[in-house]
Amino acid sequence: MNQFLTISNAFAAGVAGGGLPESVSPYMSLLPWVVIFAIFYFVMIMPQMKRQKKHKAFLEGLKKGDKVVTTGGMIGTIDAINDKIITLKIADNCKVKIVRDSVTGAYGGEE
Repeated sequence: MNQFLTISNAFAAGVAGGGLPESVSPYMSLLPWVVIFAIFYFVMIMPQMKRQKKHKAFLEGLKKGDKVVTTGGMIGTIDAINDKIITLKIADNCKVKIVRDSVTGAYGGEE
């Protein structure tokens, strides 16, 4: 029981001498940070970049007659389209102008 409460002499000597033993490279202390960044990149950053690229390609491919959904949840058919503005037909005699970036995706369901 007493052996768990004290610091071993070998560990204490290594810490007292400057923190890291002489045989360990200072670059090895950066290794955990590099691994954490790599995991973070492959789990969060790369998938987000793929989604953004796919959404940008979708927005560039929009054409008149496509059924779309906006970020506000409005469903309609594209009546006119230019660089930044889309005229969306949401009912028989009702058209609204929206910003092109507010289109979330294509709509394939029933209205």
